[in-house]
Amino acid sequence: MIINPILKEKYDSQKRLNKKANNDIHAYFKNSHRNVSEMAEKYGLQLKFTERKGGYLKPIKEDLAKNTL
Repeated sequence: MIINPILKEKYDSQKRLNKKANNDIHAYFKNSHRNVSEMAEKYGLQLKFTERKGGYLKPIKEDLAKNTL
């Protein structure tokens, strides 16, 4: 894998966010959203966010367990 200073910072940031969220994907995205919103406000950026409609998907493991032979 090719590593440069920008990618290294990206990976390190992802690891920090994951650790702060205790491996919880919902907390990870909530924290990420908050961080981006704070940075946008700090630098005077206007961002548009959308909301996903339709609820949550079921984990794949449940569907696979039902369809096994």
